[in-house]
Amino acid sequence: MPIYNLHSRARPYRPIESNRNLPEHQSFTPSYEKDATSMSRLMSWHYGHQWLEESKLFHQRNMPVKERRFIDPGTKGWLQKRMTATTRRAHHLDSNQKPRWG
Repeated sequence: MPIYNLHSRARPYRPIESNRNLPEHQSFTPSYEKDATSMSRLMSWHYGHQWLEESKLFHQRNMPVKERRFIDPGTKGWLQKRMTATTRRAHHLDSNQKPRWG
């Protein structure tokens, strides 16, 4: 009887050139990658601080700012949706209800 491997190590799935296929994708490269690196700047976290500042500026320039949407202050409709039908009828809040007579 042959022995089969029931379990195997999972392999990550990533499409080839996945980020370049997206039209809105813009890659960020910090300025220190273009220059020669120095050990003293690496040890002092100079490059880390520089990366944080440059990435913040990059995202502020390239990311669109969404408009904030606020909930209307009228809560009457919100409350009516959460009441039972009998409570709405008792408080005469159903406007589309037909009268019982005629």
